[in-house]
Amino acid sequence: MVNKIDLGRFSHISASRYLTFVAVSDDVIPTVTTVVVDDEFVVHVAVLTKALPSSHLLWQRIPKTVCSSSDLVSLFSVLSKSV
Repeated sequence: MVNKIDLGRFSHISASRYLTFVAVSDDVIPTVTTVVVDDEFVVHVAVLTKALPSSHLLWQRIPKTVCSSSDLVSLFSVLSKSV
């Protein structure tokens, strides 16, 4: 399923237990963004190892759970432009 989805600047880490994706910016001081979908299909986003707070406005634009490939497409569409 993941191979057919446009992940934007994110890369799928296939050796992980969960669905794990990582993006690294090309800034002078790089930003590492990690997205993990756990066993219960809950989305977790971290920037520089700090979880994105639940109060962050980005959570209003991305799905909190992923149930289909269209949910993943929506998630990465927003994250590739925002984080």
